[in-house]
Amino acid sequence: MFLSFYVSAQVVTGFNNITDVNGNVHSLTSYLNDGKFVLLNFYLESCGNCMATAPMIQSIYDDFGQNQCELIVLNMIVQTSAPYYTDQECINWMLSNGCPGPPNFSNQSGIDWGQFYSTHGGSFAQSYLITPVDHSVVFSHAGGVLDELAL
Repeated sequence: MFLSFYVSAQVVTGFNNITDVNGNVHSLTSYLNDGKFVLLNFYLESCGNCMATAPMIQSIYDDFGQNQCELIVLNMIVQTSAPYYTDQECINWMLSNGCPGPPNFSNQSGIDWGQFYSTHGGSFAQSYLITPVDHSVVFSHAGGVLDELAL
């Protein structure tokens, strides 16, 4: 069960036909049009809050059906300059930080995370719950360790 409230009228765009580090293609629009909630989690490889949040993201992924039920969880690495993590380095980061389950996307995915950074913060970890009702953010978290209970 999701208890949600609107924290922003921001409609999320993009994230369509993006390939995760395992070669699987994902489309945010398809997930939302199928009535799924989507949790986008952005992380930096050197961020202590991101490392502390990773096991909570894994727990949410496990507790809500491992992307087979009404919640889809997607992890996105944010790197602003080269050298960028390879797909294998992204996999290794998630494994070593306790979040191996959800699909993970490297910088090579061409993901535009800037729409969140400018709107919701400027610190990490960052996580956003998007509703299928109007494709907008209903929960945002930027900075500090994710409060799993609040989400």
